[in-house]
Amino acid sequence: MGDMIQLEDGSWVTRPPEHCANGHPFRPGDIRTYSEAWFGCWCDGAQSRDKRPGHTQYTCKRCDAVTLVPACTDPSLKVGWAASHGG
Repeated sequence: MGDMIQLEDGSWVTRPPEHCANGHPFRPGDIRTYSEAWFGCWCDGAQSRDKRPGHTQYTCKRCDAVTLVPACTDPSLKVGWAASHGG
């Protein structure tokens, strides 16, 4: 996950997780199966990224389940993704 891959049409995309938490498949580059966004975060997992702390957020278009890469490691749920999403 997170690596760049080239599609058959020659375009490049970030490799998504294989599926959402509910098992719906994500097909790389297929906007019908997931959406991709950036979520800034200050948890330890997000800090491990290069210069821009945060997560790539994949949202399943079938069930709205959200997968974060890397996973949010905020144990207090006060500064990370869960805090801003009602966790």
